[in-house]
Amino acid sequence: MGQPGAEQRPRRRRLPEPLEVRLPPLFRCPISLEVMRSPVSLCTGVTYDRSSIQRWLDSGHRTCPATRLPLPSTHLVPNLALRRLIVSAAAAAAAAEDDDGGGRSDPSAAEIASRIAAAGEGGDSEAAVRVLALMLGSDRVGKGDKESAIAALVADLDRSVSALLAVVRNGRGIGSRIDAVRVLESILASPARVCGEESRAAIAEREELFPELVRMMGREGGAEAAIGCMARRRRRGRGGHGR
Repeated sequence: MGQPGAEQRPRRRRLPEPLEVRLPPLFRCPISLEVMRSPVSLCTGVTYDRSSIQRWLDSGHRTCPATRLPLPSTHLVPNLALRRLIVSAAAAAAAAEDDDGGGRSDPSAAEIASRIAAAGEGGDSEAAVRVLALMLGSDRVGKGDKESAIAALVADLDRSVSALLAVVRNGRGIGSRIDAVRVLESILASPARVCGEESRAAIAEREELFPELVRMMGREGGAEAAIGCMARRRRRGRGGHGR
């Protein structure tokens, strides 16, 4: 037996080495292009892996490598939210690797969206939802890739919306619930060639959507996402069949 209480020590969650290549590019450090293990942000808002940006600063540089802007401060702020998302993405990638027999190409936004649709209401799609929300909101993911992801959700709309609403209701934290609402908003905001009026109307008319958005408005940090989705819902559900 080990020492009493030894099992209580917090253990740092590490990314499995073989899964690095399966994580989306936006999880990679702009300097090393490797998956970030300890993401930290500069005052410019750009996030780097700690070891890479520290070497840059130790070399005497006082500019942000990505933006080339001067740094009034070299203080590094741990990006814990991104760290958790990277770990979640690694878990999602591990599941995908089991499904595809060990393929190791980077998962696209569309592939992650397909996993959400496949999960449906009864599946555990929370990690995939968080990753997809980040990709849909990132400037480092192209417009075409984002539209492909939305199209993958629309292809199995009922299961996709059920999975997203399940995360809105039962997500383990407010962050994942907000992300699910943002993905729903992205679907409603997509162009007609990606999501047709019938599909948007079907989402807007889901009777459980409005009550969940109202509940979200009462949660800390959830009002903005809920209002945005609610506005899209009203626009698509009531005015979508106009001119």
